[in-house]
Amino acid sequence: MTPHPQFDASPSPLAPIDNFFRRQPILIVLVVAMLSVGALTVATGTALGLMSFRDAGYPDSATLLRVSQVVHDHHIYYPGDRPPYFISIYGPLTYAYFAAPYKLALSLGASPQTFLRLSVLLAVFICIACVYLIGKKLYGSRGVALLCALFAVSSYPMASWTVQFRPDFLALACSLAAMLWFLQSREKRVPILSAVVAGLALLFKQTFIAAPLAIVGWLLYRRRYRDAILWAALAGLTAIAGNVIAYLHEPYMAQTIADLRHPVLEFRGALSIGWLALRQPVVPFMCIGALFAWHERERAPERLLLLFYTVSAWAVAVLTIPQAGGNINYFFEPLMVSGVLAGLGLIELQRHSTRRPLFACIAVCILLWPGLVPAFKAIRYDYDEAKRIPARKAQWQKFVEAASGRLLLSTHPDVTILGRHPEIPDGFLNDVLEKSGRWRPGDVLSEMNADMYDMIVITKGQADDPEQVKHRNLHQWDADMWAALKQHYTKNCTFDVFEVWSPKATARSTPPLDYASFGCAPVASAMPAAPPALVRQ
Repeated sequence: MTPHPQFDASPSPLAPIDNFFRRQPILIVLVVAMLSVGALTVATGTALGLMSFRDAGYPDSATLLRVSQVVHDHHIYYPGDRPPYFISIYGPLTYAYFAAPYKLALSLGASPQTFLRLSVLLAVFICIACVYLIGKKLYGSRGVALLCALFAVSSYPMASWTVQFRPDFLALACSLAAMLWFLQSREKRVPILSAVVAGLALLFKQTFIAAPLAIVGWLLYRRRYRDAILWAALAGLTAIAGNVIAYLHEPYMAQTIADLRHPVLEFRGALSIGWLALRQPVVPFMCIGALFAWHERERAPERLLLLFYTVSAWAVAVLTIPQAGGNINYFFEPLMVSGVLAGLGLIELQRHSTRRPLFACIAVCILLWPGLVPAFKAIRYDYDEAKRIPARKAQWQKFVEAASGRLLLSTHPDVTILGRHPEIPDGFLNDVLEKSGRWRPGDVLSEMNADMYDMIVITKGQADDPEQVKHRNLHQWDADMWAALKQHYTKNCTFDVFEVWSPKATARSTPPLDYASFGCAPVASAMPAAPPALVRQ
C-alpha cells in the first residue's frame, strides 16, 4: 500500500546533514570562528595603537599634557579660562594612576606615551580575566568561561580604544573585580573589598554606577536589606572620601565641576552610536542568556545578579550617551558584561537546537555576517596603516624637530603640545564649554589677529570646510577663529594629513621655518609666481 503523503516515512534529503550537525557542536564552532574575527580586529587595532608614533586616539596628547602637569606641579585641576584652556574631565584617580607609569618612564629614559598605553592595556587584560573568572564561577566550566571572555572581546569598535588614555577600562576593571569578589564571598558576609573597589571605579570615571546599582538591587531582591545598606555605604564612602581628599588638595576642582554642570545634548549621534553597539555579535546571545538567567533565577540566583548588572550597564550607557562628547566607549561596560550571559546563551542555543541544527547555523550566519564585513575592513586598514608607519614616522620626527618650542596653534592635540605654550589641546571639549557659556576663545582670537603664532596646523581642507572634522554637533574652533585664520595667515604647505599656515606678516622674532626639511609640499597659493614665458617675436 502506498503511504499517505502526510505520513510518508521516507528520509528527508537533509537528514544526513542534520544528523552530522546534531552529532557535532558545529554551532559553537561556527560562532567561535566568527567571534574570533572580531577578537582579531581588537588585537590588530591594539598592536597598531602600540606602534603608533602619534596619538592612538583623540585627544591622548591632551591627557598626556595634564598628566605631565600632575607629575611636575602636583595638581590635577586647573582653570579653563587660562592657558592651556583645558580642564580635567575625568575622576582624580585617573590622573593619579597615569602619573605612576609616567614617572617610571621618565626614570628609565623611556617614552611616557608607551608606558601609559601599556598601563591601559593592563586594565584591558584585567577586564578579560575578570569576565573569564566570573563565567567560571557562575557556570563551573572553563570552556563556557572561555566563551564568555571571547564574547567580551569580540566587539570590533573596541579595536582602536584599548590603548587610548581614557579611564573606561580602568574603571571597568574595578567594577568587574568588585563583581567577581562579591560572587566569591559567602552568602552571609558582606564583602568589604568588593564595595571598596566598586567605589574606586567611581573615582576613575563618575558614570560607572552600574555595578553598585546591580549589587544593591540584587541584595534588596534577596531581602538582604542590612547587607544592601552596608555595602552601599562602604562603596559610597570610598567614592566620597576619595573626592574629598582631592577637593582639599585641588583649589580648582569645584570650578571644574561647575564648568561641566551643563552638558550639551545631541540625540542623532547618540542613536547612531547606540545602534552600533546593538549590532555587535555579543548582543543577541546575551538576550538569549538573559532569558535563561531569569527563568532559572530561583535555582541559580547568582546568574540573576549578572542579569541585573547587564541591564543596569546598558541603562546607564543609554542615559549618558546623549551627552555630546560621548562615543562608543560609553558602551564598553555593557558590551563586556554581556559576554558573561552571552556564553550561557550560546550553550543553551546549542542544547535546544538539536532538532534543526542546520537551520540554527544558517540563522546565526545571517545574524552575525553583517558584523564581519566592517571587522574585515578594519583588519585590512590596520595592516595598510602598519606598512606606512616607518615612512610617516620619519617625516613626523622631522616635523617635531622643526616645530618644537615655537608658538603654534593646532586642531591636533599631538601637534598642540609641541608648542612653547600649548593652547586648546582639546577643541571639542572647549566647544562644549563654549556652548554652555563657560568659556570664550577671546584671548586666542586676539593672538591670531595679532599674527602671534609662528604656524597654525590643521587638517587638510578643514579651513574651507570645518564640518569635515567634527564630533556629533561639536566643532574644534568657532567661526571667528576660522575667519581670523583666513584673514591673517596664508596656507603655506601640506604634508601627511596636515595643512601648515604661516602668518602673512613677514617680520618674526623666531628663525624662519624650513618647511622642506620635513617634506611639506608648497601649495599653489604660497608659491612665487612663475616668470612669464618668453614669446619669440
